[in-house]
Parts: sequence; C-alpha cells; structure tokens
Amino acid sequence: MDNDNKYKNINYLYDKHNKKYSVLILLLDIKGEINILFEVRSRNLSENAQPGDISLPGGLCEDDDVIGEALRETYEEVGIYPTEIEILGRMNPIFTGDERKIIPVVGYAKDIDISKLNISADEVEEVFTAPLDFFLNSQPKVHTVNYQAEFEEEFPFDKIHKGRDYNWKPRREKVYFYYYKDYNIWGITAKIINQFVNILKNQEEEI
Repeated sequence: MDNDNKYKNINYLYDKHNKKYSVLILLLDIKGEINILFEVRSRNLSENAQPGDISLPGGLCEDDDVIGEALRETYEEVGIYPTEIEILGRMNPIFTGDERKIIPVVGYAKDIDISKLNISADEVEEVFTAPLDFFLNSQPKVHTVNYQAEFEEEFPFDKIHKGRDYNWKPRREKVYFYYYKDYNIWGITAKIINQFVNILKNQEEEI
C-alpha cells in the first residue's frame, strides 16, 4: 500500500470518534448596518447544553453536510428558512478542550425582523443582534484557566520516570469575553467571533 492510500482515512477516523458541530455566523443587514445574530440558550436545557449561555445557531453534525446542518439548525431554532440565507463560506475548524470539533459557517440575510422569528422555546430563550462594527472595534477581554493533572487511584506511576514527581505540565486555556450591552458573549462563541473578526481584519490589510 502506498503512503497516499495508507493514511487517507485518518481524518475520517478522527471525525468518527470526535463529535463534530456546525454553527452559523449569520450576518443580518438591518437598515444598512451589518449585525450578527445570537441566541440565549433556554434555561430549561440540561447542564451539558449550557443553559443561559449565549451561542450561535447550530448543532451536532449527523453527516458531512456541514453547511446543511448549520442551515437546518438555524431554521429549527429561530425559524429562518435556508432559502433566506446566502452562504458566504466556512472557516477552519475550532477545537475545544473536550474534543469537540466546531466548524463555523458564515451566512448573510436581509429583511429579517428578529421580533417576528418563530423561536423554539425548548432551545432558545431569546435572540438578539450585535453590530459587526462592535466586534471590529472592540478587543475581547481574555482570561486564563489553568487545568491541573488529576489521576485515578490505580494510575501506574511506577511505570514512568520519576513516578509521581514527573514534571506534569498544567494545561492552560484562554477564555474570551465580549460585553455587549447587558449580554456576556464568552467561551467558544466569543472565540469563534474573535477568529472571524481577525479574518476580516486581515483581508482589509491585504487590499
């Protein structure tokens, strides 16, 4: 077997064993100003679903149709039809500390009245928009979380050099926060928006 074929399924195996999600950065033209649509997740959701947090529309991908999944979830959560959204592209995947792979899709729509959206109350408490210019002109607050190593009782320290005294390095993670009006946009949502904004800024510099 040649090397090209030998390793061709590595990405497939990674995706198969790590959950893949698709989210939509939906740019709304509201009276000539570009805004980003956000959701406040229902507080009736389970703790694993991050109730009360601010998120982008999206969900778990059941197949490889990342764009289709983002559009389907957006319709199910806030009632915007896929035919109302123009897809502009997709970003590189973002990986979380709990092995989730999140793929942001970017879309555009106009003439959407968010006060008239058919919101799924089981998943979404409310929706709101924030101007794209706010993110272009604001630096997120960045804080750091340190994760220390914890071991199960039967961890085989005797099998490694220095055992318990091995130089276990803590994992550090940067956590982003944007504060818009009374809304706290943080965590993976803020990280996605920050990367999106950096892409836009880099494009402007290249023109």
